[in-house]
Amino acid sequence: MNRRRRVRIYGTGTLGAATLAGLLLAAGGWALAPTTADAAAANLLADPGLETGTLTPWSCDAGTGSVVGSPVHAGAHALAGAATGSDDAQCTQTVAVQPNTQYTLSAYVEGDYVYLGATGYSDAWTPAAAGWSQLSTTFTTGATTTSVSVYVHGWYGEGTYDADDFSLTAAGGGTGTSASASASASASASASPSNSASPSVSASASASASASASPSASATATGTTGAGGTVVQVSTASQLSSALNKAVPGETIQLAAGTYTGEFSPSISGTAAAPITLTGPVTAILAGYNTSSGYAVHLKASYWVLSGFSVTSAQKGVVLDGADHDVLNGLHVSNIGDEGIHLRAFSSDDTVENSTVSNTGQYQAGYGEGIYLGSAQSNWGTYSGGQPDTSNDNLILNNTLGPGITAENIDAKEGTTGSTIEGNSFNATGEAGANSAVAWVDVKGNDYTVTGNTGVDAYQQGILVEQLYTGFGCGNVFAHNNLNLGSAIGYGFDVKDQTACAADPNIVYASNTVTGGAGASTIPITAGG
Repeated sequence: MNRRRRVRIYGTGTLGAATLAGLLLAAGGWALAPTTADAAAANLLADPGLETGTLTPWSCDAGTGSVVGSPVHAGAHALAGAATGSDDAQCTQTVAVQPNTQYTLSAYVEGDYVYLGATGYSDAWTPAAAGWSQLSTTFTTGATTTSVSVYVHGWYGEGTYDADDFSLTAAGGGTGTSASASASASASASASPSNSASPSVSASASASASASASPSASATATGTTGAGGTVVQVSTASQLSSALNKAVPGETIQLAAGTYTGEFSPSISGTAAAPITLTGPVTAILAGYNTSSGYAVHLKASYWVLSGFSVTSAQKGVVLDGADHDVLNGLHVSNIGDEGIHLRAFSSDDTVENSTVSNTGQYQAGYGEGIYLGSAQSNWGTYSGGQPDTSNDNLILNNTLGPGITAENIDAKEGTTGSTIEGNSFNATGEAGANSAVAWVDVKGNDYTVTGNTGVDAYQQGILVEQLYTGFGCGNVFAHNNLNLGSAIGYGFDVKDQTACAADPNIVYASNTVTGGAGASTIPITAGG
């Protein structure tokens, strides 16, 4: 199921983080409260204060939501969401609405990094609410929209948040009044009535947003329509967040050169005939907040093309969760706390090609893989419901990996099957040997084709094959690889216990070239290949 983006955007306006915090605090809260007329309008949400004492009709991520008696903003109950390192504790309610109608959504919240919004539309957030603070956001429904899902969630690893007294009202009261034909939507964050930044969306389906270093400065995304679909041009982090949240199949989001600081999480899927493209030059840099937390790019959607831009300064660079048929082409990933690119949680039929990954493991050397496929068995309970993480049939083609990758250049985990690793360049300079990472490539899955790769400066071994989970680590084929181990102490192909692979053996063909190290292979070499 596609989920909304999880991106730290700056409330209902778009200012720098420090400037925004000061302005909004000076205004008396993290977002502007609804007017008296709005407050008097009919609230479309069922059980907005959780006063029934049950979650219904709210729906929360499994095991994260509960109804509590304290703290509360008003009444006897409130909602508590227990965010973890792997779940932001999102709770949603779906509501019938009218097309072409403006709505205001608000709620009172406590906690760190609490978000309130409507899927496919705007949201508001607070980085830290020690006491009850009101969040509010306004959006306009589309021409055919008859329902929306409103949501509240925290942030990964930030702990429990509380929310109470939700409100969803239509402009003019009732279920809604028609908006103008231009379908424009606006929101603002102000320290005074004269200081505002206001995004707009045009009828041509272009996405736009504003971002300011000061209240008086603004920048607006622009959109054009071509034969391949709408092209949305963005130049700020706020514009990018807005464009990702409103993307439609066939659209191209074009990044201008510059640095986009934040955590960007596309969650709207394209189609096989009309993928969504996010593209930019290498000088367009998507940067996280630091190398000890967060994902710079967290793709939870299918049929996307991510092309050309750079990713840096996050704990994880690019992570795909439940994302199929995506293409990562020509990315430049560096200075990452853990792994550079991770295909996880049943992400299959994806392609990573023509990309460079370097200087990973800056936070935890043992988790600094360049490209990581699937999940370790110890993490299946978190990412794949306790079952093998079958992130299968992926293509890893013509990438340049290293130097400065502290774990394996490529780690193919147990539970995965059928991927191809071809034409890549491996460099183990900087590999740390932490967490048993001793090879350019560690294959623990089944039926991989590893061909036409080159490797230099091996740490210990060249390519390692392991059987860490029953039924996996077999049927892998290695051909036409050129491996220079130099002074490393291991083998070009170190294939562990083959006894479990009698019916589907690993094969190392004679077409491979291995120089240096202790020798070519720990299993007999097969002629041909």
